[in-house]
Amino acid sequence: MQHLILSLSPTSVPGTLVTNTVLVGGVALLHVLFATFLIGSCTLVALSEGISMVTKDERHERLARSLVHAWGYIFSTGRRSPSSSWSLSWLGCGAASSSASSSSPSGSGSSRH
Repeated sequence: MQHLILSLSPTSVPGTLVTNTVLVGGVALLHVLFATFLIGSCTLVALSEGISMVTKDERHERLARSLVHAWGYIFSTGRRSPSSSWSLSWLGCGAASSSASSSSPSGSGSSRH
């Protein structure tokens, strides 16, 4: 096993160390930004909805609804991004997931309105 590991050679990655580092750092920061927003807004939605139910204040209900809509936008953007469809097709799940989402429960392929 050790002989196999020693026989591997590193692969050259195009670009410089600085550009690759900046690219990976930027993607990581963007990921952390969205993850922090989602985690923090979960608490805000629960508190705001509770305040809205107790005080009947429309502002808190609107805040909670707007944050939940933002979750929908964030998650729907991630689902349709090129990287997610590439990773699904790379794993062999692309055709199965797209055919499952486009077919109706009756199996006719038409969507109900």
